[in-house]
Parts: sequence; C-alpha cells; structure tokens
Amino acid sequence: MRNKIVIFLVAIAVLAALFWWSGRQDRTGEAVPSIADMAETVPPAEHGQPAPTGAERPTVATARIAIQGEKGEDLGEVTVKPDQIIPVAGTTYSIRMTEFYTYWNWDAGAINISREEQNPAAKIEVLQDGKVLYYGWAFRNMKFFRMQMHGGQSGGESRLAFTLVAYDGLRWSSGGGDTGEKG
Repeated sequence: MRNKIVIFLVAIAVLAALFWWSGRQDRTGEAVPSIADMAETVPPAEHGQPAPTGAERPTVATARIAIQGEKGEDLGEVTVKPDQIIPVAGTTYSIRMTEFYTYWNWDAGAINISREEQNPAAKIEVLQDGKVLYYGWAFRNMKFFRMQMHGGQSGGESRLAFTLVAYDGLRWSSGGGDTGEKG
C-alpha cells in the first residue's frame, strides 16, 4: 500500500512539472512576454519621441494601394486618403483606408508596436453600394495578403487583396513630423 502512495505522489509531481514546462515557449523557464508587454518596452523613437503604447497609431496623408481581383487579376493602383472612398475600376466595389500602422502586429487585435517602419500596413475596407462587406490588410512587406477566416473557413480566395506600395505624410498625434514618402 505504501508503494502505491509513493508512486502516486511521484506521478503527481512529474505531471505538475510537465504541465509547467509545456507552458514555456522558449523552454528557458522564464515567462514569455506578450506582444502588449513588448510594446511597453520598446525603446523611445528617434528625436526624443516617446515610444508608442500599442494603442498609438500614426496617420498618413495618402497611401498608394495595389489591388488584386478575386481571381488574382491585376486591378491597378489607387492613391487613397484616410476615410476616402475610391471606386475599384472594373468591379462593383469601392475601398476605404481606415487605419495605418508603422509596425503592425496582432495581439487579440491589430496593434502598432513601434514607431519604426518595420511592418507598415493599412486596413482597407471593401464596400459595395455604400455598405462594408469585409476588410483586408495592405502590407508593404507581404504582397497581396489574403486573410483566412477563423475556424478554418476559407474566405481569402474570393476577396480582393491589397499591397501597400507607398505612403506619404506620416504623422504622429504626439508631434512626430512628416517623414516623407515611403515605399
């Protein structure tokens, strides 16, 4: 009977250790920070500007967006201002840029983790008859990214796709100046 109790306690200790170990992504035993934690530790940007908190996003005066059709056909490029509705030639759709990020990342939602222009992206809404059908992301670093729906449902194949070709007039609400055209 005593051997069974010892075996049981050892098994519990081993399971507890395995459970603890499985939650460590880097296997060093140290906690892995979330993207939100990392945003708080980003060093200040150039020219003494404070680092963003993950909620701070810049604005741009214009963005040049390349558009690919639902079947992969080239629909050309458009220059769009924030919240401006632009018709997409050859389709019944229009697009509108609603958000811009210099260092786009995902942490239960899109966040801007730095003022560094490492992963510029714009959120593009697709409208038909004035109503938003869906949105997509125009990345500078990922050409014609097509989102897949959560839960394994496909959705990207029959949607427009976008690429952020260039942007101009980058501004921060806390006083960062215009950085000129980027692309």
